[in-house]
Order: sequence, then structure tokens, then C-alpha cells
Amino acid sequence: RTRSAASSAPTASTSPRTAAVMNKKALLVGCNYPGTQAALRGCVNDVWSMRDLLIQVKGFDASNIRVMIDTDPRYEKPTGANIKRALADLIQRSRAGDILVTKPFLSVFLAAHVAHMQLHRT
Repeated sequence: RTRSAASSAPTASTSPRTAAVMNKKALLVGCNYPGTQAALRGCVNDVWSMRDLLIQVKGFDASNIRVMIDTDPRYEKPTGANIKRALADLIQRSRAGDILVTKPFLSVFLAAHVAHMQLHRT
């Protein structure tokens, strides 16, 4: 599917100010659990696929996509504390008009074994 320039232009009902300041921000988390009995193989690959989709299809700027993976020491480790901190940072840095958790854009993507985690509002 191709995208025409007209399809991304602001409409009369769109505020020029909102269109100008809108950012699309994402947190992508991939946990393969290497070296454990719970090791997975595709979660980090899923993160890279989602990153490519967000950039190439959804128009995200690569600088607004934060990646956490457990297979490469060059990237932040996806510990519970780091994920909570990254989510808080994502929310704190957001401004009116930013896309964080609004459809059709995905802002938080987790590929891993999932366990219940209690989040506390502050």
C-alpha cells in the first residue's frame, strides 16, 4: 500500500499547532532469557520487526523508539525496574498531541514470557 502526500496532510478539523508538535513515541521490549531454562528465540527478532514497522509504515522517527533487549549489552536490559522507569519517562516526556497509547499506533511492545506485574499510580 502506498501513501500519498495528501493523505498525511492536516485536514481543516486538525489544529495546525497539534499537527506540528505531535510525536510518535514507542518503547519496545524483547526478552529472550538467554542462558536460562525459560529461553526463547524470537522475542528480540519481534522487537526489531516491530521497530521496522513503526518506522517504515507508521512514520515513527527512530530517535523516538526506545529498545530494551536482553541479548546485546549495547542496549538497556529489560529488568522490571528499567521497564517501569522507561514507561514513566515515556509519560513524563509526552506533550499534548503526542501519540503514546492511542490507536492505530502502538507505543509499548513486549515480546517475552509474561507475568502479572502490579503498577502503582503516583
